[in-house]
Amino acid sequence: MNNMKEIYKVNVEGTNITVCVETYDRSYPVILFIAGTSGNSLSDRFDGLSEMLINERFTFVRFNFRGHEEGRTIDEYSLNDELKDMKEVIELLEHEGYNTQNLSILAKSFGAVKAFCLNREYGLIGLLSPAVFFSERGNLGPISSKEYKNIASIEDINIPLDVLRNITAPVCIVHGENDSTIPISNSSEIFSNLATVHEKKELHKIPGANHSMLDKAQYSEAYKLITSFFRKYRDSIWSYHSIVWKFKDKEYLFDVITSSNFKKIKNIRQVYTLMLSKDKDKIMLVHNTQGIWILPGGGVERGESHIDTIVREVREETNCDIDLSTVEPLYYQLTYVKKPSGRWEYHSAQLRYKAVVKKERKFVEDPDNGDIDEVRWVSIDEIHRYLDWGKTVDIIKELLLEK
Repeated sequence: MNNMKEIYKVNVEGTNITVCVETYDRSYPVILFIAGTSGNSLSDRFDGLSEMLINERFTFVRFNFRGHEEGRTIDEYSLNDELKDMKEVIELLEHEGYNTQNLSILAKSFGAVKAFCLNREYGLIGLLSPAVFFSERGNLGPISSKEYKNIASIEDINIPLDVLRNITAPVCIVHGENDSTIPISNSSEIFSNLATVHEKKELHKIPGANHSMLDKAQYSEAYKLITSFFRKYRDSIWSYHSIVWKFKDKEYLFDVITSSNFKKIKNIRQVYTLMLSKDKDKIMLVHNTQGIWILPGGGVERGESHIDTIVREVREETNCDIDLSTVEPLYYQLTYVKKPSGRWEYHSAQLRYKAVVKKERKFVEDPDNGDIDEVRWVSIDEIHRYLDWGKTVDIIKELLLEK
């Protein structure tokens, strides 16, 4: 599937935290998974959930709280300690260039308490089996500082109702119908008190499921509900543009990412050039034998740098040379292929560079495979007449004009 999996080690106040990040691209919005009191978020039990979410173009982040790897017990810590752990993880993600601008939280069991304590700082929240009690007299301060060994019951986790009522982000609660640890009535009460407008909150009951949801059919159903929830609200938390394109009996989806930072992009297979005329008011387009106008470019060959590729492809397809001193990264696209099942499967990344022509020559047929039969200089204002790429053309115009 070519997904990117990174493992980080973070030392917080002398103890280690292992952070696992899975994604196809760092620009995709982050979902931070918060486990319960003794849960191991790195367990392979959650691999299926991770695969489902990254296939929906999210970055899924799992980590274990302090002391887990040293075998220390939860009774040695307070909720405030774990809040510090979460903030350290978020700072790591920001430092490594992941998209935490609209952070989403997926919490299981007691992790819901930690999620509510973070909700004033971050956006979307998805909840599994929330172990939290709300009251008009709750106070976040004592909760955060209280050691876990002094928490005897759900009533000890007494969060003010105003925290609940002030949540405006979408919230989804998934709860086992036969949960004897935290009764489902708790989730029903939370759901009824949520201030968020009715179409942005969901409550789902898993028939026959207990608190742990160890049955594969039960937790698989929970994973489907959570994935559907995040998919529904993805567009409201992530600024991007997608386009679907059919070519040679296949259907492709392109996520257009308006970033010129290409350093950490994985699985780059193709590179294309927006080659400008010397007066920079036109770009060169090439016409292929399938009857489509496109940008000059193509596949990266073994041993080539990306710049080598655009130099070679521009020469082969247009018989022109680019001025290497003008080459700049412009944006990139993430490519998905539609499978017979209807699911989009990640394929590769494509880079887009901008460059100015250095030397023009008379066009000759592409010596590689003869796929290009015409080239043309086109005014930047007119490229929408040639490239049937919808909003992507507007993005190209904006990027070229601002450069």
